[in-house]
Amino acid sequence: MFLGNPSLPVNMPVNEALEETQKILKEKNWLNFELGSLKLVLMPFFYFNYHYYREKENNGEKVIESSVDGFLALNGSELRINEDITDLIKNNLKTITNTAPEIEFEEKETSVEKREQDEVLKFKTAEFFQIPKDNVVISSARKLFVPFYETFITIEKNTFEIKINAVTKEIIGIEEVPEREKGFLEITKETIEDLSRPEGWIRYSKELLVGGSKKIPKVVSSKSSQEKKKSFSMDLSFFSTKWFLAIIIILALFLIFLALFY
Repeated sequence: MFLGNPSLPVNMPVNEALEETQKILKEKNWLNFELGSLKLVLMPFFYFNYHYYREKENNGEKVIESSVDGFLALNGSELRINEDITDLIKNNLKTITNTAPEIEFEEKETSVEKREQDEVLKFKTAEFFQIPKDNVVISSARKLFVPFYETFITIEKNTFEIKINAVTKEIIGIEEVPEREKGFLEITKETIEDLSRPEGWIRYSKELLVGGSKKIPKVVSSKSSQEKKKSFSMDLSFFSTKWFLAIIIILALFLIFLALFY
């Protein structure tokens, strides 16, 4: 199947897009959420070359003071110029294809007719640069598609619209999802899991003693084994005994209790 207009390639499979979205939500500490199915959408853009000039008065006559040339991309559905997509198209022109994606997709429509195309691009460029419309010239305009996945996330009765650029893999809109504060039991469980490793307990104790904060320090991931060897030259085998770890866990829980309530 072939497309009427060329498209940038889909570089991100739908399952990868789903996994990356879920990963970010879990990093924000959300365990219960509703993630809608991902729909592939081909968004139309007009990619074109613009030229404009500025004038000044010289002995009662208008003369050209300066001129500028470049490329822009106009979202054909929203009728807005997008500089990020301009750079994306410019850097990927050699990869465009008329072959349709292998999965189900939807082509977004544009309200710009072919006969109106250059005139719309002209006044949108004038608006973007804040210059007179008559000072703008448009050339080499072409219509092409940029693929996006569209979905939504519902968390605690709040819905967030998400778009995933299938070319760059950028997830747009997920930054609006707030990070959930962990509860006391969650923090305690994570602390105990961290303390099950001797090096984790040593690091956690240092944070408590050096930081002097009444808030519970954020649990960080373990360092690599190579970093651990560099950081600790002492023999840690003593700390791995069960009775010692049991005492440390009880002590940690007691310190957490004091940090929260005193």
